[in-house]
Amino acid sequence: MSECDEILHAMPINQQAQQKTWTQRMEDLQCEWLDSRLEIAQILVRAEFLSDDAACSQCSVNRASIRCYQCGISQIVCHQCDRNRHTTNPFHDREAWLENHFEPLQSCQGVDESGLVHETGRFIACGANFDQLLL
Repeated sequence: MSECDEILHAMPINQQAQQKTWTQRMEDLQCEWLDSRLEIAQILVRAEFLSDDAACSQCSVNRASIRCYQCGISQIVCHQCDRNRHTTNPFHDREAWLENHFEPLQSCQGVDESGLVHETGRFIACGANFDQLLL
């Protein structure tokens, strides 16, 4: 035990860290938060923005316009890939980029190549077998 005490006493002590009061530590923490807050806000804004030249994350050919929370929010796909993917996943929460924001889509809605929302003819019947659904 005495050896441990000797080792601990031999270690250099950071005098500055010991001299800080609780108030000073809280002020330092507040400054760090203020510095980080702008960066966090920028990341959140970028997540809610879709550039005009965004390519589909699945085919990389068409313009991306639809995101799905269940498939992965970073997976923004074009209208064709969305139709292919969500024919078998009609209950996924999808959003379409309309003008300058994401707008929720119903399970029976899709987006065409011009970016307009339309009815897909995909209706879900309650109590029906999944194989018998009109998709």
